Amino acid sequence: SSISSNTIYINTTTVNSISGTVSTTNGSIYISGINTKFNIANTRGTLTLGASIAVNGQVRILNSIISNTNISVSSAFTANSSGETLVIVT
Repeated sequence: SSISSNTIYINTTTVNSISGTVSTTNGSIYISGINTKFNIANTRGTLTLGASIAVNGQVRILNSIISNTNISVSSAFTANSSGETLVIVT
């Protein structure tokens, strides 16, 4: 991992990811998923509240699991993204 210009780059081959794809909106704390199973991942201990997650290179802390397709994070995203992989950093 390295830090450059406030962007954290992560080697995604060494961390876990969630199935499906996710989207973020600039200024929003919500992540929307397609074919994701956030509740199931939580039940299995794969995705837990307080975990560090990354979408499109932006790392955030998981605050709540709203449904299998919606979660919220600690601070707003600074870019729009779609069709991204959600990576579990911790």
